[in-house]
Amino acid sequence: MGPDRHLCILQMGAGTPIAAGTDQEVAWVCPFPGKWKIKNVYLVADDAVGADDTDYTTLTFGDGSTNIFSRATTTAGGALTAKTAEVQDANPSGAIAVVEQGEELVFGKADTGTTGVAFSGSVIWEIVQI
Repeated sequence: MGPDRHLCILQMGAGTPIAAGTDQEVAWVCPFPGKWKIKNVYLVADDAVGADDTDYTTLTFGDGSTNIFSRATTTAGGALTAKTAEVQDANPSGAIAVVEQGEELVFGKADTGTTGVAFSGSVIWEIVQI
């Protein structure tokens, strides 16, 4: 990585899944001066998560104040495969998400249904200076 591009890794669960029915957020504060565009986002689940419309989790990705996009483990959203990087659409609405020094990138888990699902994994944000 050159000085104009960084990978920022946020772990949730760190090998111990966040229990079903438990919501959580983890945040990374940008230490780099200037403005940074979110170029790519990769999601890697530690364990497989099946698709289910009754009990599922919604993983959210944002810049601290705005949810940029989300990924649900419903039948429409699909299952998560263990240890496989899944590329997320970092710019679904056409608005370029930008963070500046001191602002956050946030990865959240919100369960839905009777129990939701357990989850642990990582999100890797690729940011490029603009």
